[in-house]
Amino acid sequence: MKDDNLTDDLGRPAALLSQLRPYSDNPRNPQDFDPEESKAIRDLVDSIGQVGVREPIQVFRRPDGPYDMLSGHRRKRAVEIINERRERAWRALIEQGQAKESGPRPKELQLIERMPISIMAEPKTKFDREADMWLAESQRQKWPINRLVPFYRKTYGAAPENIRDDAPYMARRLGLPVSRVRLLNAIVASDTLMSAATEEKELPVAGREKTLRAISRAAKVIADYRPDVALSVTGRASVDERTREILRTRMLEKAREIHRSGRPAGVSLERIAPKLKFTKKEGGFDDRVVVDWATKAGKMIAEDLIPATVRSVKGSTAQPPGDGGYGGDAEPLLVVEGELRKLSAKRLARLSRADLDRLVDRLLAVGASVDSLLTAARQAKRKRE
Repeated sequence: MKDDNLTDDLGRPAALLSQLRPYSDNPRNPQDFDPEESKAIRDLVDSIGQVGVREPIQVFRRPDGPYDMLSGHRRKRAVEIINERRERAWRALIEQGQAKESGPRPKELQLIERMPISIMAEPKTKFDREADMWLAESQRQKWPINRLVPFYRKTYGAAPENIRDDAPYMARRLGLPVSRVRLLNAIVASDTLMSAATEEKELPVAGREKTLRAISRAAKVIADYRPDVALSVTGRASVDERTREILRTRMLEKAREIHRSGRPAGVSLERIAPKLKFTKKEGGFDDRVVVDWATKAGKMIAEDLIPATVRSVKGSTAQPPGDGGYGGDAEPLLVVEGELRKLSAKRLARLSRADLDRLVDRLLAVGASVDSLLTAARQAKRKRE
């Protein structure tokens, strides 16, 4: 069935196109293979048309059968598109009387009949095949979360139950950081997070992964550290998986609300989540404050009020004195500086205890951001010296 001695123009092991069998459950979207829908496939067609297939396709062997593909589905489709175009051009020449059916084709219209391959060991299980495809299609790790999670869910679903939630093993097998595997596991195990990961409009794709991480963490913190708050927020009698899912839904709604207000939801929730575990006596929030924040639209807590980044205050109408000479993105620092100068000892003395508590929380968070920026600025300064 196969000619094992085939090579391409560079002497690499090769297989005929007809010998390459695509994976029927290939996790790419149909649009990825459509030149009218995908600029990436158009670019790939142009590249292969000019220089050929540079990266061998990973395959495994079956006795006297085709080569089963682990990677290269887009490359194979690109070659097919090139051949279709060359065949149409050749037929047009024949119809116009400029070439004969039995005559030689011009070099630029010759069909690509074989592709370079790299032969791998046959996967032992369906999960191994999914995992091998994951590694072979390493580019997918850079995909945005809305495209990535459907494919991860498929790989996760193929894994034996005893290793699905073994994050260190899954991380090693798939070549991912352990922290990302834990997040992906949480997403595919939750209808709420899965829906949020793949939705079209509510949350922007940019920063969505960070937002989902913050949503998951905030819900977990409330469930694990503030069970009374969890029950009040959800109306449940015990903290079980259903309770946790309702908490994720509430945190998702809060993230959407934060986003609609013009603030980065992931940054805001990421800052809030750690403090949700602490009661008022521990430097956190009263139960009632957290419940109101989680269940009522428009409710904010201290960390909500702090600009998530220096860039967030760029739209402020406050005009600090002088131009400071910072320029560009550093100019909003002057807005912050000007606001802080207004906090005199006399003004602080007139604040209520609750307002002072909120102010302290805000200043601590701002201080952490300033420390981080100061470190980065010093590093940048050293590089210029």
